[in-house]
This record gives sequence, structure tokens and C-alpha cells, in this order.
Amino acid sequence: MERTLLLVDEDSSFLDVLTRRLKAAGFTVHAVSDLSEALQCVLERQFALAILGCSAQSKGSLMLLEQIRVADATLKVIVLSTETSLGAGIQAMKLGAYDCLQKPINMSELLERIEDAGR
Repeated sequence: MERTLLLVDEDSSFLDVLTRRLKAAGFTVHAVSDLSEALQCVLERQFALAILGCSAQSKGSLMLLEQIRVADATLKVIVLSTETSLGAGIQAMKLGAYDCLQKPINMSELLERIEDAGR
């Protein structure tokens, strides 16, 4: 599988930690915390997969998912939802997310899902 990932999360601390872990696992990671910047990245670059953080406080993540699906219908998106945004995770699946995992994430499970998406 191509190993370039787009990682989007408005929580910069979580974004930094997950970026380091994914890079340690051998991925090239383009990490952004701004949702409009994330859409611009999808429009300008090719990614093997997008990983999108979804929080209960922000409806923007679901709007971004919809925009990604329009911009690149082939790009698979894994949504990471907080416990309080489980409904948002379900909505994300209805909007075309490839998969949804709950935060805090299990890194080995995320890596497995990333590999599955590449098949």
C-alpha cells in the first residue's frame, strides 16, 4: 500500500502524538489541525488514506468528510470519534467513512485498519 496519510484532528496534542506513532510505523504523514486546510490538501495531493478526528464539539469534521467524499470519492477515510461523539461516528459511516474507531485509540488496531483499507 502507498504509505502517505492525511491526518486531521483539531486537538494539536493528539495530532502530534499520532503523527509520531504513524511515522514510527513507516508512514509518511501530512498532519493538519485546520479543517479547511485539510480539504485543500485533498484537492491538491494524493493520499493513500485519510484519518479524521471527530469530536462532539465540532460538526465541522462531518462536513469535511462530506467534502472529501465529493472531492475524491476513492479516498478512504477512517474516522476517530470521541466517546461522547459516538453518534457522530455512526453518522460518519452513513456519509461514507471506510471505518470508525473510538478514541482513545488502540494503535495496533488502527494500523490493522489502515492496512485493511489498502487492500
